[in-house]
Amino acid sequence: MKTKAAAVIAAAIVVVVLASALVLAPGMLSSPTSTSSTTSTTSTTTTPPSTSAATTTATTARPCVQKAYVGGSVYCFSVTNAIRNASQALLASAQVMYVVTYPQLNSMCSGNLSSCKPESLPSGYSPQCNPCTQEAPFVYHDHVLAFPLGANDNGTWKIVIVAYDPAHSNLTSFTPFTTTADVVAGESSGCFLHINPTGTNSYEVNTGTVLVLSVYRAS
Repeated sequence: MKTKAAAVIAAAIVVVVLASALVLAPGMLSSPTSTSSTTSTTSTTTTPPSTSAATTTATTARPCVQKAYVGGSVYCFSVTNAIRNASQALLASAQVMYVVTYPQLNSMCSGNLSSCKPESLPSGYSPQCNPCTQEAPFVYHDHVLAFPLGANDNGTWKIVIVAYDPAHSNLTSFTPFTTTADVVAGESSGCFLHINPTGTNSYEVNTGTVLVLSVYRAS
């Protein structure tokens, strides 16, 4: 089961390794302002995003566009800009946004997105994106953002994909990782699949895409 799940998720990652489908989907990107070339290895955005793009201040009656775990708590966020093929300097300065996928759920409707429906794991937990078909092929996933918010990075987060090992996420005692430190520790303890066997970190795929986010507390 583990080998089959790893093959499914690895094949899916090839489709979105540049993250064009993931971060430019209508449900995530509210105001696309940057451009990029799929053949370039550097960002076409020459100036870093403003720090004003990221906020943790709650806004009255503000809709929760997307949910994310931040430091163990649930926050909301919307994408104000997406920079594909980001420069190495921008990738180095950006904080991490883990897109934590559930391959056993993604594989259930990978051939027909219209068949995707809300799902729960044996533990009763349902992913934050459940489903987000506009972000195919990773229609079932959580977001885990670095904390504290905006401390070192001008309000930018780089998208890194990881995939739970179904042997872990199918446990009836499963609870999701809600901090980036938990994700890193989970990699060391075998909770994730090796989805990037030739990479420096075989558990992670850095998509090369950086997001500018508006982050605010869930009401």
